[in-house]
Amino acid sequence: MARGYRAIVCGYGACLDLEASDRRLLSQVMEALPRGWSASPDTGRGEWCFAVRREPDGYTTTDGAGTERTWPDVGGVQSALREELRRWVGFHTPDLFFVHAGTVAYRGAVIVLPGRSFAGKSTLVRALVDAGAEFYSDEYAVIDRAGRVIQYREPMILRGPEGRQETELVAEGPDNPLPVRLVAVTAYRQGARWAPRQASLADGIVAMIEHVSRPRARPAETIATLRLALENATVVVGERGDADETAVALLETADSLFRTA
Repeated sequence: MARGYRAIVCGYGACLDLEASDRRLLSQVMEALPRGWSASPDTGRGEWCFAVRREPDGYTTTDGAGTERTWPDVGGVQSALREELRRWVGFHTPDLFFVHAGTVAYRGAVIVLPGRSFAGKSTLVRALVDAGAEFYSDEYAVIDRAGRVIQYREPMILRGPEGRQETELVAEGPDNPLPVRLVAVTAYRQGARWAPRQASLADGIVAMIEHVSRPRARPAETIATLRLALENATVVVGERGDADETAVALLETADSLFRTA
């Protein structure tokens, strides 16, 4: 791929080498940088690369794995860039650990909902926010080396009939890292009632490590950081049904826990 123009964009300590076949195209693609990412004055190379080439009938992108895809318009390229950053940031961030989880802040601490896609994380996060919590992320719990959670600043993504769509819900608060006080390991099952059991610290670490980006690359650091993050947290496990009912119950649990913290 001919690569005439480039920029380094960074977020959360990771840097992407963004390349385009012409200056205007590079500018158009950079307009799609999500919150938390910005151009860097660094003239070196990023840890991984996303390249785009203008074609007579559209655009071709090459992602960090070398996979080429074609797009009819710039909007498709911009969406592909956001997906690239969302999917791979945790693999290229040296000082943060990315856990696939919903996260909300409440009374100066964080509630973490680890889980895979389609487990209902976004729906429950939305219900928690509606019940009084502060949105942190429906995608990642971003954990620093002190075991605290920082905001992942992309908008909430909800799945609907038209696929993945951003909502108006974004992390707007200060970037102050907060401690984890409650971990709820849950997935939606129609007709289920939220009746969780309390689990151990080890259970919580296992539940979290299943969803960490690249845990095998830094196994000792990953386990140590998760242990630090969860050392003062309560871990509960159980299936859930209605998101609104579960959200209210979780915040009631958090009220009890956080008052005694």
